[in-house]
Amino acid sequence: MIGRDLLARGVRSLTGGGDVRIQPTAGPGRAGLVLLRVGSRAPALFTLDRAEL
Repeated sequence: MIGRDLLARGVRSLTGGGDVRIQPTAGPGRAGLVLLRVGSRAPALFTLDRAEL
């Protein structure tokens, strides 16, 4: 489970630590995607639509 505070910060800038990292991609305002990376050795990468967060 990803905390709301971590996700809210990840919409604006690179955040997280350890095995969870969240960062926005380029795009004006809330356009674009948020990348969620979970794991370090064989990470899972998820993309989320920033406009829906």
